[in-house]
Amino acid sequence: MMAHPTDVSSSLASSPHAGQWYVAAQSRALSPGHTLVKIVAEQEVVFWRPQTAGAQVQAASAVCPHWGGPLGKGAVESDGRLTCPWHGWQFHNGACVTRPGLKLPRYLAYDDGLFLWVRLPWDVADMTEPPLQARPAPSQSFAFHLIIESDVYHVQENYLDFLHPSEYHTAVFNHCRHLGREGDVHLVELGYKMPFGRSLLTRTRIWAPTPYQIRNEVYAGLGRGTVIESHITPISAHRSVIHEAYHAPAQNVPRFGWPVMRYF
Repeated sequence: MMAHPTDVSSSLASSPHAGQWYVAAQSRALSPGHTLVKIVAEQEVVFWRPQTAGAQVQAASAVCPHWGGPLGKGAVESDGRLTCPWHGWQFHNGACVTRPGLKLPRYLAYDDGLFLWVRLPWDVADMTEPPLQARPAPSQSFAFHLIIESDVYHVQENYLDFLHPSEYHTAVFNHCRHLGREGDVHLVELGYKMPFGRSLLTRTRIWAPTPYQIRNEVYAGLGRGTVIESHITPISAHRSVIHEAYHAPAQNVPRFGWPVMRYF
């Protein structure tokens, strides 16, 4: 049984605006004094983290405005300046400090401790910080990413088709049931397949906090207290990357088995 298209469309339509903030990578992918290049909504973005303790991560266009040098291969100076590897031009806070008059498109960046965010400049919403999701504490967390050959809308639509797991993910689930709604939040019961035709049941709340996010909160049964936050970031018109994090109370999942959660 599939979710009704009206339910999916209404959930997407009612999602608050994300202010053009996107998750680009996991925080641990960027070390102090290094750069990281990611493609977000067809824009090549370079992140860099100054070596100074407590300094904020920065983001800008990865293309030098001089001759198009790859700033992702540049050096991060001790004061946080980024040096182009081709001609040594240096940029700080979006300005070229060694060749005044040229500017580097600078983007807002944010490190929430697990994910690196970037805000692209063409959006009209006045959001200086990303739409962060609440995370349970204390908890164990595991994050991963997956590239999908699909646009953002259809990826999110698939998440909100909350009754499809037992039809298409039959190696894991053998039961799905829609229990009702609390506003835009859907209550869903899932049965994890067990030997001899049995099921381990879990009940979850699922909704779309923004057009680029999905949130699952397990409130009963297997994995109670676990929160799954999913961020869908466009790479191009027909390609997206899912950044997903599982947060569970420490007693729920043994640390050595935590990475296998990505397959569920």
